[in-house]
Amino acid sequence: MQVLEINRSGILLSLYKGFIRVSGDDFVQDHPLDLVDCVILNSYGAKVSNQLMIKLCEINIPMLVCGKSAIPIGILNGVAQNVNRKSRVEAQLGTSQAFLNRQWQAIVKAKIHNQMLLLKYIDAPYKDLKWLRDMVSSGDKENREAQAARIYWARLFGSAFRRNPDVEGINAYLNYAYSILRAGFCRYIVAKGLLPEIGIHHRNHMNPFCLADDLMEPFRPFADKVVYELNQRGLADLSPADKKTIISTLDSMISYDGKIHHIQQCIAIYVQYMVNSYEQKKNTLNFPILPPQWLQTDVDDGDV
Repeated sequence: MQVLEINRSGILLSLYKGFIRVSGDDFVQDHPLDLVDCVILNSYGAKVSNQLMIKLCEINIPMLVCGKSAIPIGILNGVAQNVNRKSRVEAQLGTSQAFLNRQWQAIVKAKIHNQMLLLKYIDAPYKDLKWLRDMVSSGDKENREAQAARIYWARLFGSAFRRNPDVEGINAYLNYAYSILRAGFCRYIVAKGLLPEIGIHHRNHMNPFCLADDLMEPFRPFADKVVYELNQRGLADLSPADKKTIISTLDSMISYDGKIHHIQQCIAIYVQYMVNSYEQKKNTLNFPILPPQWLQTDVDDGDV
């Protein structure tokens, strides 16, 4: 996975044959388009050619535009040339609330399960989250997700930690890691012909990527683990080296759906399962599980 991040002023991004050309006053770099998965624009002084933006949309490479504290505030994403788009959008819009509630129940359970595995990995108490996971109802009306999160964050980063995207430090690292995941989800949601604005649970009218935010929930502990380990070594500013660590870890090979895949490949398969769920009106999602080779411990669902 190659994430091309632009974090210097006075940079021009343009299209040069089959490359993204990054040029400044004293350098020129060419990055093959077929090796780039995402472009992150984290610079107030950068310029992007219209020709390049058109090409990125045509080949479905997302561009994240970041604001303060490296928080993504926009995503440039093409409208996929998917021949099934009309029928899939109709299937997506034609789902009942009862169906969406069952989908959200399954997603929240999978998220809490991965949070439990991560707490187990760091030798923190985790078994009370099992009760919360098992008690998640259709639509999570009792908000077990939030109850689990309060316990989870305190044990992962300390009792003083609060998840706040506008705060520096650990939160800035989480923002960056989640932005990588979110871009991958947006890319494949659009490529599969779905509407990213129409979520399963998220309903914020100001959020054009509600479906991505819903589907990525079980993947968030993958990012949390990276940030936890960086925090153990001592966090300062979000350095280029730290960003590379986050990107490389989020491109690890894991077992999913009976095979070994990159996490980005898992996202593509997972989104296709969501398409199948919409079309068949039943839950066909297969969720990722934090892999034993990361956790260095035997994972027994009966124990967890």
